[in-house]
Formats: sequence, structure tokens, C-alpha cells
Amino acid sequence: MLKKYNKTMLAIFAASDVIVTLAAFSLAYWIRFRLWLAPKGIPNYREYINPYIFILIAMVWLLIFSFSGLYQPRRGKSKIDEFFLVLSSIILCIMILMGCAFLYRGFSYSRSIALIFFIIDLFFVISFRSVIRIILQKLRAHGFNIRRVLILGAGHIGIELAEKISSNPGLGFKLIGFLDDDPEKANKGINSSRILGNLDILNDLIDEHNVDQVYITLPITSQRRIKKVLKKLDNDRDLSIKIVPDVTEYIALKAGVEDLDGLPIINLSFVPLSVWNQVIKRIVDILLSSIGLIILSPLFLIISIIIRSTSSGPVFYRQKRMGLNSFPFLIYKFRTMYNDAEDDTGPVWATENDPRRTKFGAFLRKWSLDELPQLLNVFRGEMSIVGPRPERPAFVEEFCEKIPQYMLRYKVKSGMTGWAQVNGWRGNTSVSKRLEYDIYYIENWSLTFDLKILFFTMWKGLKQKNAY
Repeated sequence: MLKKYNKTMLAIFAASDVIVTLAAFSLAYWIRFRLWLAPKGIPNYREYINPYIFILIAMVWLLIFSFSGLYQPRRGKSKIDEFFLVLSSIILCIMILMGCAFLYRGFSYSRSIALIFFIIDLFFVISFRSVIRIILQKLRAHGFNIRRVLILGAGHIGIELAEKISSNPGLGFKLIGFLDDDPEKANKGINSSRILGNLDILNDLIDEHNVDQVYITLPITSQRRIKKVLKKLDNDRDLSIKIVPDVTEYIALKAGVEDLDGLPIINLSFVPLSVWNQVIKRIVDILLSSIGLIILSPLFLIISIIIRSTSSGPVFYRQKRMGLNSFPFLIYKFRTMYNDAEDDTGPVWATENDPRRTKFGAFLRKWSLDELPQLLNVFRGEMSIVGPRPERPAFVEEFCEKIPQYMLRYKVKSGMTGWAQVNGWRGNTSVSKRLEYDIYYIENWSLTFDLKILFFTMWKGLKQKNAY
């Protein structure tokens, strides 16, 4: 129900952004060519106000706003941060629109309209978003779409957080209570909540009260208890986990810092790639994947012919993998095994001299040529050229139970190649070591780092001893 509501509200924001943006563009035309003093030659109305331009504007705005994180839940987030996100996003959108107008030689568009459009659109988008958020705050204050919150740690930071929640009903948070291992602590000044027990009953309490968010307010000196808490939390829950720090203690941590009505919060689900970096990475992915699909098309044809002539079954093999934010997608590969190879075994790792492989399939897997169709996944936006390798859902479920923080690798798009793979951690190797390299990549991403990984992939990563 919560996910459905979030999608509905984000759709409302998206529809509002598109409608007011198109209205702003129309108004910019009217101001430029109807209000200004006798411009020489008023251009045809249909050259500006037509379905093709409107569709282009809608697509660009939705794409850039989405990359900027403006269609993610922003409950309790800073309005100033949202303003600057909208500002930078509209600037980028205008630049893209001007680039398209420059490339189109059939008509010369007015550059002054871009400036007028920018000013009006910024005002409209911010104003309408503010109105929607005010309405949401009023609804939440009356009990609509409430998030149930559990606080771990009843110290002074936990009590301060509870006071913030209680004094701001517009945030839509309902405090379930506290969990703390110290039974002597009391609820100072918080009559609506109580200490419900110790950390051992965490999962039971989450299920009993349908908790949506868990705030950890334990001091950094309680590292063992924090690790214990994180291990206790089930990975498959739709649960937001955040740390409310004593900022001086957490200053060295690489995590996202937010605020809740002035109270600093560290978000453990923070994605290190900034908005601009995500846009740059996506542009590079589109360029490289499209070029790769064109250049490698003759090789695709040759491989397809050999596969069809050496074994029965389809050329391509589609397999469900876990992608960004744990959403499944179908990955494309050249078929390297006999048709229906896993009917008897189910999902299992490929092994050396695996009898399920065809002779030509063994060659493809040895040189990683079976992975080339994933360029289509990259072009479609389901994967990136570089990133943590996606795993099958059955394996992900197993790894989540054994390895803490395994799901962190799914906070970014999966890749065709990655830092772990070029360092030899590929296939049926140590999952914990792969996770270590994947997290290092996520925390230290740069375009130069991606290019370095691509270089190593071409230099030594195509043929690997663990590529069964």
C-alpha cells in the first residue's frame, strides 16, 4: 500500500511538472512575441506551440528531473535543497533543448525565449511543488499516509528525535516507541511513547506494528550493538534504516547527511553518485552501448549462426537478475548451454568442465563473448557499462542471509564489468571479496575510474580463469 501511494504521489509531481512547464513555454512565446515592442516578423505560432516540441520538452524534463532525484520521496527533506535541485535540473534541461534547437536546421528559434522560459518555469515548478507539499502536510497532520517509526536508543539524541517527530505532525510520522538494552532509561518528557523492550525483540516489533522506518540513535561507542542491530534487520523488508548521529562522532563516515527539521541525520541508504555524475554516467552508457551494438553487429551475426548450427535452441538466453534498488530485469546473453540445462538442477553456479555447456558455449564463456548482448540492457537503461555484476534472485537471497550489507551493491546500476571482475573476483569466487571491491567502486566512483576499469577489462578482463 505504501509503495502504491508513493508511486501515485510521484506521478502527481511528474504530471504537475510537465503541465506547468508546457504552460511556461507557451507563456514565454506569448511574452516574447506579443508583449515586446513590435518585433520584426512574428514567427508562426505552430513553429513553437506544436505536439513535437511539447513531447520533446516533456521527455527531457521528466528524464532530467528523474535523474536529479526529484521523483523520489522527499518527506522531511529541506525545501532549500529541493529548490537548488529544481534550479540545476531546469538549467540542464534548457541547455539540452537549446542544443536540439541548434541541431535542427529547419527553423531558427529565438534565444531570448530560452531565458524567459527558464524564469517562468522555475517559478511555476517551485510554486506548484510547494502547493502540493503544503496539501500533503495538511493531510498528514490529519492522519493520512502515516509512517510508523521505531527509535533504537532512548538517550538524549533519541529523545530529541522523538520531540521533533511529535512537534511536527505535518511530517506524517507516528512514533511507535523506543528499544533500548538499558532498562533503567525512562521516557523523559515523552508521554506518548515508552521503552518497549531491548534490541532482541526488534524484528518481532517491526512485524507487529508494521514499522516503516527505523532510526538508530545509539552512540558510536556502541559499535558492536549497532552491528548487532544491522544483522538483525531482515534485508527483504521494505524498511528505511537511518542513523541519527552525534555529528562530531560520525564526521569521518562516507554517508549521506540529511536533516529533519534541523536535526542532522545520516542516511545509510545514501547513493554516493551525485545527480550530475549519474547524468554523465548515463550519457556515456548510451554512447558506448550504441556504438558497441553497431560495430559488433557483424560479430553478433557470426556468433548467432554458429550457435544455431551447433546446438538446438534459441540464440539468446534471457535470465532474471537483480538490478538497481533490487528491481528484477531480464539480462541478455548468448546461449552457451544446452537448452533447458537447469530443468533438473535449478539455479546453480557454473563449474569447470561443466557438462551443461556446449563446445562453442565453453569458448564464448572463456572469452566473455556471451556477455556482449548486455549492451542492449545498457542501452535500455537496465544496466551500466561499469558497475557491480547483477546476481540471480535466488543467489541474492542466499547472500543476504550470510553477508551483512550485501544489498548496498544494488544502490547503483549493475554493470557488464566491474572493479571486482578485473581484479579476478568473478564467477564462483568469494562473495565477500566481491562485495568489498564493489563497495570500494561505489564510494570512489569517477569517470576516470570507469575508464580505468574498461581499460583493464579489454587488457586482461576478457579471458579469466574463473570464467566457466
